[in-house]
Amino acid sequence: VHQHVNAVGVVKGKTAPSPISNSELAFSVTDQGDLKDLSGEVPLPDSGNDIDIAPEVTHLSRLSEMYITKTGNGIQTKVDACNHNAAVAERLNRKALTQMWKTIAIILKGSGLGCIPSSHSSLPKNPMANLLIPTLRKLLLQRADAGDVQSCVVLCEIMDVIVPPVTAGGLAKSRLPNLSIDVVREWYLSYIDLLQQMCLFTQAASLIKNCNDPIVGSLNQQSTTIHESCPVCGKPLKVGAAVPVKAVDERSAHASSATNL
Repeated sequence: VHQHVNAVGVVKGKTAPSPISNSELAFSVTDQGDLKDLSGEVPLPDSGNDIDIAPEVTHLSRLSEMYITKTGNGIQTKVDACNHNAAVAERLNRKALTQMWKTIAIILKGSGLGCIPSSHSSLPKNPMANLLIPTLRKLLLQRADAGDVQSCVVLCEIMDVIVPPVTAGGLAKSRLPNLSIDVVREWYLSYIDLLQQMCLFTQAASLIKNCNDPIVGSLNQQSTTIHESCPVCGKPLKVGAAVPVKAVDERSAHASSATNL
């Protein structure tokens, strides 16, 4: 969605340039919910009087398809994953996201850390290691303030911010100090809701399945319903209900008549 501002207003019965402006909303087709060949130039909003008022959802479907959230399949380290995501964001002309991913990659590489340390005593003796946790927390909160829950969730997935419960029935925790698991969970739930609203059900299901938070992981079981009905009369069947013998005989007779025809 973009806001187009017209700087011509009516002042004292005359049409003249004035501080009064009329605004109208125009919908962009930059993100239509599907992937296209992006080898050429990516269309961007006009840089004149157009103001992008929802940049956090621009290219959301493409980013959800092209981002890497876990190592594997040629991505060996978290640094590789961040550099890959930086290249994706740069290809889509998302400068703020490109800078974010490059910053995390540089700090990870310079610190020699493969993940968020569990305690301060386990930090390597170099300045980059001390920058990781505060920088990561600051970037997450910045993207959250901008409404960009997609970047928050993908960054949490790469950095394994969510610690799974030790025992069955336990609660997940956050690896980052001063960042509540409740806040992180809200990012996940909001992002999953966005994906489902855009009919990106594959990405939403994959995120739910692989999430370390059991509350998020239980969404598939809560929202999946299978309805059964009688093949003869069409009435819904209760769980564990058996089809009457008469109905089975009628169905068999119907099948035999159809075969003879």
